[in-house]
Amino acid sequence: MRGPRTLEEIKEDILSRIGHRAPFILADKNESEEALASLNGVEPEPWAAAWSRLGARWEEKARAEEKSGDPQKIKQAYLKAYTYYGIGRHPFPSSPGKMEAYRKTREMYLAAARFFDPPLERVAIPFEGKAVVGYLRLPAKRPAPLPKSTACCSNAAPCSSARLSMAPAGSRRMWNGHCDSSSDPAW
Repeated sequence: MRGPRTLEEIKEDILSRIGHRAPFILADKNESEEALASLNGVEPEPWAAAWSRLGARWEEKARAEEKSGDPQKIKQAYLKAYTYYGIGRHPFPSSPGKMEAYRKTREMYLAAARFFDPPLERVAIPFEGKAVVGYLRLPAKRPAPLPKSTACCSNAAPCSSARLSMAPAGSRRMWNGHCDSSSDPAW
């Protein structure tokens, strides 16, 4: 049986996933190499910090793009920020820095969602004195019956990358829902 992978093997694996697998689908190879070069290991706090720096850079670009008024550029910049913060919390939010990256992932996704077509709709389902919050996208023209696509997640298994990877193509042909049992009321 082989021992743990080396840091170089992990870095190579991540670079092979850029543009192909969640959460690296929208990541840029050069930017990813920049984040990976700053890592001397895979400890949670340095990992979150390296990727969150890229997230913050794209968040700043997104906020600057807000002034341009171009909805596609704004959306894409927020989705890039979402991507890098999402990698920062990858594979799960196990430290304060990763939890903050997870919070920023959700914030950036909702900022990008303002420009989704079809739009993202927040749905709250009452449950035991609280609410299970979900997000729903319905196509304008709805065939009958409407095919379904759902992702259900929790703090233990967040699925921010599932929303992004399934939403754009599927939401034009089917209803697309997401529910999250996170205790964060903003989500």
